[in-house]
Amino acid sequence: MKLFLCFLLVFTVSASPEIYQPAKEILKKMAPKPEFSDGFHRIVNGQEASPGEWPWQVSLQYRQFSFLQHSHICGGSLVQPNWVLTAAHCVDGLTMNNLRIEAGIHKVSESGATRTINRVIMHPQYSSTGAGYPNDIALLELSSAFTLGDSIGLATLPASTNEDFTYNANCYITGWGRTSGGGALSDPLMEAQMTNIPNTECANRWSGVSGAAINNGHICPFEPNKSACNGDSGGPYVCEKNGGYMLAGVTSWGISTCDGTFPSVYTRVSYYLAWLANYI
Repeated sequence: MKLFLCFLLVFTVSASPEIYQPAKEILKKMAPKPEFSDGFHRIVNGQEASPGEWPWQVSLQYRQFSFLQHSHICGGSLVQPNWVLTAAHCVDGLTMNNLRIEAGIHKVSESGATRTINRVIMHPQYSSTGAGYPNDIALLELSSAFTLGDSIGLATLPASTNEDFTYNANCYITGWGRTSGGGALSDPLMEAQMTNIPNTECANRWSGVSGAAINNGHICPFEPNKSACNGDSGGPYVCEKNGGYMLAGVTSWGISTCDGTFPSVYTRVSYYLAWLANYI
């Protein structure tokens, strides 16, 4: 399977990084062959997940033309057997009929269960140009429901808008993105344990970066030297709660070097529960 990347980046220019959204440019630069990690480099100092450990993690795939193979562009979370939650920037401007979801895989080179997409519902107030890319969230209605089992399961949504994960140190980011800034893609699913920091601290860390803004619809995992990276967009950020894991965020944007000097910024799922309730 050919792979290419979809992740909001912050590129360093002169003294300050600059917010950048490269998804459409990346679509024009699809690699002819997969470029996999050798397994010794982890998702920015994370580790390989165990097969089936995060059964709600799915791969959002796209093909530009009908004669091409589908390629991984983003992650997503299965929140109902026929609904996937992802980032709006992952589907913005793409042809719905050329998208599909693959579930039940540990490696993106594997073949799993696939579904086409019947409906793409981007948040109506998503902005691809606004500071901090507000409301970067989307729902995908699938052509038919996945059959749930050991390798395909549902993510648990927050119970209320007041769900607070601040300083929860048992949180994880997962994805098939690059294992380092400018490095190789990961074939197996990777994970990294993170601590959830307050939005005030997150905003302070991003202070002075052009285009960066943290609002109530954001949530920030942070651990020095750890980060989500290119190809992880739309994927889950989960935190331990009541003996299980709850879906706290959707991967949105971060720093291009993926070195953990800045917090990764995710869309806060609990903030959008009322919007989600209109559909699922």
